[in-house]
Amino acid sequence: MLMKTEQDSLQSLELIDTIQRLGLCHHFKDEIESILHQQYFSHTSNDGLLEASLRFRLLRQHGCRVIADDFFGHFLRSGELRLEDGLVGGVTRGLVAMHEASHLNTGGEEILREAAEFSSLWLNANRAAICLDDEVERVVNFGLSFPQHKIVAGFTAKSYLQFVGDDNHVLRELAEFEFAYTESLHKHEILLVVEWDVCDELPSYMKTCLNAIYETTEEISSFVYREHGWNPSHFLKREWGSLMDAFLVEGKWLRNGEVVKAEEYLKNGVISSGVPMVLSHLFLLMGNPLSHQTQTLLTDPNGLTHSVAKLLRLLDDLGSAKDEEQIGFDGSYIEFYMKEGKAKSREEAQEKVMNMVSETWENINKYGFSSTSSFSAGFRRACLNAARMVPTMYTYDEDHHLPLLRHHLQTMFADPAFAKALLS
Repeated sequence: MLMKTEQDSLQSLELIDTIQRLGLCHHFKDEIESILHQQYFSHTSNDGLLEASLRFRLLRQHGCRVIADDFFGHFLRSGELRLEDGLVGGVTRGLVAMHEASHLNTGGEEILREAAEFSSLWLNANRAAICLDDEVERVVNFGLSFPQHKIVAGFTAKSYLQFVGDDNHVLRELAEFEFAYTESLHKHEILLVVEWDVCDELPSYMKTCLNAIYETTEEISSFVYREHGWNPSHFLKREWGSLMDAFLVEGKWLRNGEVVKAEEYLKNGVISSGVPMVLSHLFLLMGNPLSHQTQTLLTDPNGLTHSVAKLLRLLDDLGSAKDEEQIGFDGSYIEFYMKEGKAKSREEAQEKVMNMVSETWENINKYGFSSTSSFSAGFRRACLNAARMVPTMYTYDEDHHLPLLRHHLQTMFADPAFAKALLS
């Protein structure tokens, strides 16, 4: 299917994008790599905005070194955008594609910030014209609501199937088969978790927790030893120790009523989020070797795993700040930032956090797309997926519910009764 298209054409880029959005990349890994190798050398200044945007995003997502200015500079800095085929045709699709590409900023790429600002302003300003075409309106709404880079494919794959034409019936059938298979797998995994949670009685609290952590750590260490020939027990115990230390620090602050610096709170909050500990376990379970270099990367405060944790902590605090029912006994970055006198209002502090979220995403992109990283491509992809989960888990409404998560779960499971039980 893929190899039947011209490998340097817009059609092949659109097909790869569709496969990626449907969560089918693992079936076409070699073919995609072959096509993107050809696409890497195909970019010219004559490319339309849609083609340039798609090529840039797909190449960067697959670890190719591409310079944003080479793709977007002549569109944004020549005084006029060279847009194709009328107002609600190629123009709109091209700007949606550029908006999606702008989410892959790795830090300091001003052209991508310009692309994000221009595309967002244009698409919102031309809503009236866009709404005249139902298909184009769906493309715009989907692109703005679910940017491909920042959403787990499994959440939106079924919804994206509406954009796959009947002429591509083979891809549709494969996607529908994949949906049924993964839904069955997810159901099985969820039921196992629920069953464990219900059946495993927990008597005395502290001793049981310690035993559970110890047994889990030993089980994982034994698995790694059997599969890969070395025992990571010492490293995992150190990670658990760091997490418990962070909990104790927060407990001390609460007990003593301490008001700490916002940055001190955030530094500790990154660890207490549990994300570095979880990703360290995942790193080992994926069979990655634990060298001095990878240990350093896993514990780097500015590295990939800690950036994912920082994203979670900031968005959690932002969600808590918007929810008046949350008392926030463990504090928040916004609370401590305001107490330092660095913001005149809660809105100003929230804006500061939103800017930090954008910068953290840029850092995640920088390390997640790095082809020279000591982390494997699989682990970097797992970290990116963890980051994509965070906004879904912390997009609260005024009732402190998670409507986006509810929507995604209802979309993923064809059985409405199962989805309802899961959400209850």
